[in-house]
Amino acid sequence: MKKILKYLFTALAVVLSFSHTIAKAEAPLNVAIVQLVSHPSLDQIVSGIYEGLEDQGYVEGDNLTVDFNNAQGDINLLNQIAEGVVNNNPDIIFAVTTPVAQSFQHLTSEIPIIMVGVTDPFAAGLVENMENPEANITGASDLAPIEAQFDLLVKLFPEAKSVGMIYTTSEDNSLADVEAAKKLAEERGLEFIVEGISASLDMQLVAENLVPKVDVIYIGSDNTVASSFGTLLNITDKYQVPVITSVYEMIEQGAFAGVSIEQKQVGILAAEQAVTIANGQSISETPVAYVTDLKSIYRSDLLEQLNLTVDSKALGELEDISEE
Repeated sequence: MKKILKYLFTALAVVLSFSHTIAKAEAPLNVAIVQLVSHPSLDQIVSGIYEGLEDQGYVEGDNLTVDFNNAQGDINLLNQIAEGVVNNNPDIIFAVTTPVAQSFQHLTSEIPIIMVGVTDPFAAGLVENMENPEANITGASDLAPIEAQFDLLVKLFPEAKSVGMIYTTSEDNSLADVEAAKKLAEERGLEFIVEGISASLDMQLVAENLVPKVDVIYIGSDNTVASSFGTLLNITDKYQVPVITSVYEMIEQGAFAGVSIEQKQVGILAAEQAVTIANGQSISETPVAYVTDLKSIYRSDLLEQLNLTVDSKALGELEDISEE
C-alpha cells in the first residue's frame, strides 16, 4: 500500500507540474506590432514575428491578441499610432524599423519594446549596451556584414572602378551605413558616389542621376529605399548596372547578388525574445540578437539581361536563387 501511495503521489506531482507548464505556455499574450511602411522586406519581418510567436505556442485568436498597425511611411501617422498603442498598454511592443522604435522610446519607459529590423541600435541611440540593454528596449537586428558585401563586389567585378549608393537622409541607420560603405570602397580603390533621398518619390530623379555614373550600386537595409526599390531596379536594368545588397528579399526582387540574411528570421528571433521577456526575463538579461545564418547568393538570370562580365570562380561560390 505504501508503494502504491508513493507512485500515486509521484504521478500526481508530475501531472500538476505538467499542467503548470502548459498553463504558463498558454497564458494570454497581448502584443502590438507597428510597421513603418509596406515593402517585401518588412512584410517578411512581420510574417516572421507571427511565425515565431506561433512556434512558441501563441496563436492569434486563441491565446494571442495582436494590435497591428502600419504607418505607410507617414511619420505624423506613426506618432499618432504610437500614442494609441502606449495608451492601450500591451504586454510587448514590436517596433519594426528604427523610426518606429525611436517613436516608442520617447513615449514609454515601462512597456518592453522589441525593436525589429534595426541595423545599428547603438548609432540610432536606442541601446548603449548590446549585451545588457539598460532600459526597456532590446530586439533583433537585421545587420549583415557590410564588409562582406564589398569583398563580394570586388570578387565579382574586379574591373569595377566606381560604386554608387542611395540612402535615406533622415534614417540614422542609413547614415552609419554610408560612412562604413565609403570607408570600405575607398580601401578597395573604388570611387564612391552617394546620393540621398528624403522620400520614396525622390528615387526616380536621384537614380537617373546616379546610376549612369557608376559600375555597381550598393544598397543597405534602408526602408525608404526598399519601398521604392522597384523604381531603382527599372533604372539599373535600363543602364545594365548590377545591384549588390545584404537584403535577401531585394535579391529576390531583382538585385544581382549579396551576402544576405532572410528578413523573416529577424522576426522569428524577435518573437523568441518577446516570449522570453513575457515569461519573466528582464530586458537587461536579453541581449540584442543577430541572424547568424548568412547566405551568399546571386541571380544567374540577370547575367545575360544586364550583359554582365563576372568572375566565374567567384560565382561558383554563390547559390543561384533565380529558379526560386
